[in-house]
Parts: sequence; C-alpha cells; structure tokens
Amino acid sequence: MTKKELEEGNHLIANFNGDFFDGGLEPSYYIRNNKEYKLEDAKFYTSFDWLASPIQKIYKLDLEWFEFDEVIDSWIILDLEGCWTALVKLIKKYNKVFENN
Repeated sequence: MTKKELEEGNHLIANFNGDFFDGGLEPSYYIRNNKEYKLEDAKFYTSFDWLASPIQKIYKLDLEWFEFDEVIDSWIILDLEGCWTALVKLIKKYNKVFENN
C-alpha cells in the first residue's frame, strides 16, 4: 500500500468517524477526542483502538448489510490491515449510496 492510499483511507475513516477537520491552518489538523493530529499521524492503520469508534458507528447506524462481515471477520482474527481495508471499502460504498440521495 502506498503512502497516498494510506492517507486517503485514513481521511475517509476520519471523516466518517466525525473527527473534526481544521483545514484553515498549514499543516491541516484533525481533532479526535479533544486532541489534534495530522493525517500522517492517524493510527487507524496501526491500532484497533482507533478503528473501534468507526466500527461502533457502523453498528449503531445499522449498516451491517454493507459488507460489515468482512470488517468483523478481520477484527476477530486480529487482522489489522484486513480490517482497515474492509472498513475503507465499506465507507466508500456508504458514501456512494448516501451522498447520492
């Protein structure tokens, strides 16, 4: 996976998760749990703790039918990369369906 793909995926997850994006400053920052982070410092790809929040949001939105099994299967076997990849795929699909309505 390239650095660009990683940053694009982290950006999708951060936006879906509702992390506040402050693009007014350079470099741009996100705010998560009252802490600032730069996109390249996002830990969605390296931490199940960071992935837990967007996965919980999917569950609360009752989006299990959005290929959620792939996300959960990866979570259960502790496949962090697989979980991240499945989550990015799910969010892209979610955005296509709900942003066009």
